[in-house]
This record gives sequence, structure tokens and C-alpha cells, in this order.
Amino acid sequence: MSKEVTREQAIEQLWEAGVLDWKLTGPQKIIKQGILEDKSKISVVMCARRLGKSFLALTMAIETCLKNPDSIVKYVFPKQKSAKKNILPIMKTILEDCPKHLRPVFMAADLLYKFPNGSELQMAGSDNGNIENIRGGNSSLN
Repeated sequence: MSKEVTREQAIEQLWEAGVLDWKLTGPQKIIKQGILEDKSKISVVMCARRLGKSFLALTMAIETCLKNPDSIVKYVFPKQKSAKKNILPIMKTILEDCPKHLRPVFMAADLLYKFPNGSELQMAGSDNGNIENIRGGNSSLN
């Protein structure tokens, strides 16, 4: 006999497994599948505005950080201000049901999210030399 799981328990188990596909729309799932199946070093996504490209990319970044302790994911924006103005609200939405023991801490001075397992989501704008802040080193998500 199987034990019933509450919605909250299911969400926690998915977070612990680093599986956030359930947060994505149908088109976002198709794009993600295409990116994951692409064996190229670089994937290019051409789609309409407001499809949720940033939401998808950040979800994939968070999954990588959760599944791979001490990993580093780098996320670059056209402008440094974009990180705070556009990305922080998206991260807040994604993380709203994240269990406390998995929730990353935002370090505003360094513009990064530090996860309890040692992983980091590093962010920078490509303007005014800001890209230099995250150049070099390893990256777990290319």
C-alpha cells in the first residue's frame, strides 16, 4: 500500500532532488529538453519576448547548484542593473517554496547566491567591465 504524500511534501522532495521542471510552462520544457539534448558547447534559443527565458535559465542554474555540491554557475546580463532589477524578482518567485535548508542566501555585494551545499550562482553585467568580476575559474553549467 502506498503512503499518500501531501503537496508540500512532494514539493520538498522535488527540491531535494533538484528537479524544478514542474515550475516550467510547456514551451519552457520543450526548450529545456532541446538544450539538454544539444551536444554543442553553445545553445542558441530564438523565441518570442515574455516566454520566460530568464525564468527557464535561472531554474536550470538552480537545479545545477542543487544537484552538484560546490558547483559554480555563471549568469551574465547585458547590463549590471539588469541583475538587480529583473533577476532578483524572478529568483524570489522561483525560491518562494524552496525549503529553508536548501534555500540559497543572496550576497548583494558580490551579486551571487550561495547555496548551503557550497554551490554558487554568480551574476554580472557585461557592461562597464563588470564581466571581469566572474571571468576565469570553473563553471558547472555552460
